[in-house]
Amino acid sequence: MGLGDHQKIDELQVLWPDGKVQVIKDLKVNQLIQLDYKNATNQNINAQKNIEYFTQLVDLPFNYQQLENVYDDFKDEILLPNKLSTQGPKISKGDVNGDGLDDVYISGAKGMAGKMFVQNHQNSFDETNQKLWQSEKRYEDIHAHFFDSDMDGDMDLYVVSGGNEKNSDLQDRLYLNDGEGNFSKSQNALPRLKQSGSIVQSYDIDEDKDLDLFVGGRVVPGKYPVPANSYILLNENGKFKNVTEDLAPDLLKLGLVTDAIFSDYDKDGDKDLMIVGEWMPLTIFKNDEGRFSKSSLEETTGVGWYYSISENDFDQDGDQDYVLGNLGLNNKFGAKKEKPFHVFCDDFDDSGNLDIVLSKESKGKLLPVRGRECSSQQMPFIKEDFPTFKSFALADLSKIYGQEKLANALHYEATNFASLVLTNESNGNFKSTNLPIEAQMGPLLQTVFHDINQDGHIDIIGGGSIYNAEVETVRYDGSKGFVILNDGLGNFKNYDQSGLSLDGNIKDLCLLSVGNSKQLIAVRNSDSALFFLVK
Repeated sequence: MGLGDHQKIDELQVLWPDGKVQVIKDLKVNQLIQLDYKNATNQNINAQKNIEYFTQLVDLPFNYQQLENVYDDFKDEILLPNKLSTQGPKISKGDVNGDGLDDVYISGAKGMAGKMFVQNHQNSFDETNQKLWQSEKRYEDIHAHFFDSDMDGDMDLYVVSGGNEKNSDLQDRLYLNDGEGNFSKSQNALPRLKQSGSIVQSYDIDEDKDLDLFVGGRVVPGKYPVPANSYILLNENGKFKNVTEDLAPDLLKLGLVTDAIFSDYDKDGDKDLMIVGEWMPLTIFKNDEGRFSKSSLEETTGVGWYYSISENDFDQDGDQDYVLGNLGLNNKFGAKKEKPFHVFCDDFDDSGNLDIVLSKESKGKLLPVRGRECSSQQMPFIKEDFPTFKSFALADLSKIYGQEKLANALHYEATNFASLVLTNESNGNFKSTNLPIEAQMGPLLQTVFHDINQDGHIDIIGGGSIYNAEVETVRYDGSKGFVILNDGLGNFKNYDQSGLSLDGNIKDLCLLSVGNSKQLIAVRNSDSALFFLVK
């Protein structure tokens, strides 16, 4: 057993298969210990009773199964790290008919309509607005958000369009609610934004009593990792105007945004914009009377492949703390400040198309992550310049692509893949702590919060998977979801007997009130939804 620098251990507990326990005290290290069953006794080494807080439901409140359309992202971008056309489904919660019950919209894939489920008083859900959603199935839904766009007292629905298909219809949509949960598409409320999006959030930016929008840009289809534009849209009597250049010009070509929230992190009375993404640190756009100035928390969070951000006051000190969901530590790349993980993008073979080069450092040299076979499929000159696998293996990045080409390429570095808790220590200062190792086994695509063990402290439930990695990388499926208990001071410990098991390509989580119960819904790509009763 690896004990580091310790020269003695206080106590060794040996649990035999029939439940008997042998205890040995004051052991010196660096010795072989022989155990004998006759020295074991009947005793309980774990006095705490394990409680399963989740039970998977068989009788479901509604049936949902996502069907992903077939599209090969790697046909034109052979060296893409992961598919970007299989990001859904996502689930959004709101009360669409004003009866006080939680209703949901689940986003659709291209060719598959999104679905709205409205809760009834029999603790089940009715599917509604099918004709409307069916007419919109040409879009790839990436995210949806319930908010009152026209200030008439009901929840309207903004749906973000996206994906990685170059010829897709990328226009976002706004659907207006008649107050009873019947929706119709607004034809002229949104400006033309031809972008592949990721997230939309609402907040009254200009303090005129209506809700304005932030819309995040995920990717330029076919041109990963070229930074996408993100936008601020001001609400002018129910119509939205693109004011990004005036209020937040740094949002243009910001990066590969995956998630964002409006949050008053500095407690100055207005909400600021906090954004995460791939090859990005946590980026804050501070709100100063409706104008936003950009700052980065790179020193605190590092640069990662961040997929989610959520807020809560975990240490109960009156300000908001944050959970940042990252790729996790269960990956082959590694990313450290002293040894970053790199991506370069340029037309390295002068073919007129952008090429992606992933790289890691070894012994002071940058080496390609992708092999000769895949790299040469994208850039045929590699087979000519390096006729054998050995010659390619012995070459570093500068020898393969040329130092001048690399210097002029778009270049990002990732320095941290761990999912984090950021504890707000006031005045805009944060303490960063890695989530427990059980939360690092896969990508953290979503977190929800609930006092699981009823001790008065908010706990964390999370999960996520990415099945569609490139051919030389196994899929990111190590996480089966997790429950992390909070001690009330902002310290977290995994609880591994919770009964939560999230199998499959998990893309989103949502905690619903259904009758008098709480239910956790997990939606999966190309699969059915999972439902768990929170006991």
